Amino acid sequence: MKVVPVQLGPAMDIPKDMALIVETGCWGCEGGPSGLVRVYTRPDGSVAYDSLLDPAKLGLPMLRYTAPDGSVHEYPPFITGYATTPDASEIVAGLCLSGSCAGEGLSSWSPDSRTVLFRSTDGGVKWTEITRLDVGAGVIGLRRDGEILLVTYDGRESTVFRFFPGLTEVMKPPSTLSWPTEVLANGEIVWRDSNSVPVRSDGSPLVPALAGTDPGSVSQLLFDPVSMHGLATVYSFSPGGPGNYYLVPFDNTGLIGRGTFARAGEDVVWSIDNVWLGLGLTQEGFVLANASVPTPQMASNGQPLVSDFVPVALDLKQGTMRPLRPFPEGTVPRSRNLIAAIQRGPFARVVNTDNTCVNIRAEPLPSAGILDCAAEGVLLTDLGLAKDFAGSTWLHVATPAGAEGWANAQYLER
Repeated sequence: MKVVPVQLGPAMDIPKDMALIVETGCWGCEGGPSGLVRVYTRPDGSVAYDSLLDPAKLGLPMLRYTAPDGSVHEYPPFITGYATTPDASEIVAGLCLSGSCAGEGLSSWSPDSRTVLFRSTDGGVKWTEITRLDVGAGVIGLRRDGEILLVTYDGRESTVFRFFPGLTEVMKPPSTLSWPTEVLANGEIVWRDSNSVPVRSDGSPLVPALAGTDPGSVSQLLFDPVSMHGLATVYSFSPGGPGNYYLVPFDNTGLIGRGTFARAGEDVVWSIDNVWLGLGLTQEGFVLANASVPTPQMASNGQPLVSDFVPVALDLKQGTMRPLRPFPEGTVPRSRNLIAAIQRGPFARVVNTDNTCVNIRAEPLPSAGILDCAAEGVLLTDLGLAKDFAGSTWLHVATPAGAEGWANAQYLER
């Protein structure tokens, strides 16, 4: 294998027809995500930083904590996990309604834990409650048929995986860990064996060539949803020496140095500093990820940060990574900003509805049948066709869920 170091390239703008859905929360600390936001470039060139999932805005009751001194503190329900399709056409999230929901593991389990599940089918703008569970639960993954993989904490010593709806128990393969567990685009569940090597539900290695790696060295897996070729982050270290991260491509037979992600040719792997894989190859040929890059920013205590962990575009053909503006510039809040999904344009944002919605009609006529009603702030896809009728312009658009129809242009920003 040939090892190619990934070089830091110049910062670049988020592509014009791309919106990033990123996870917020503190970086380098314990705790789950605090929310989801959407970042993209508006038609006038300014950057939009839109809150999508905010536990405080879902109409749920506040949680209460009584401190040792007797004072009572309130805080919003916290997110116990979320899952999204790569294009954000469907997002599901779990939030803790009461108790601890084992948010810090089974050691924090409490019998009064209750969880609520929410779903969005418009890119995270509008959320609908789908069920409440009388148990602490976290969202792990989402299948194409809408099934949600949950982990439930039925008792202090009980961690059970279940599919919702139905809450059917999913049996783990013998001698596998509970974390990390993920659902692939084809619906297959990936577990980790006792050495943290990825395995299938029958216990066989997902990538046979990586089965002999050091315990805990296979960090992340990223798959192309069509070919099921993949990219793995592998950590290698030697006692007393520095550790190194490698990006290792493999094909759908598990042969490394091959497949869709082998952009620099066969038998090439890349060495890289700390990296978190987000999404696979975009139409621009990038892998979207988060990585440590130098920064001139200052910490809240006035000390220089030296480096920051920001969204980047990995070009595996050229062996470069380019930070995505505006994240390295400090013009948006510093946060985890882990890339969870991307929406593709060109966009037509729903506006001027007085916080209601715009009808998506079957034809470019005000009397045509209504297919959907897109809420204020939803990013519709402009399909490039416009028609005039009775003094109004109608645009051919698609909703995040894929419904195609016509919307009055006076309610669209593009």
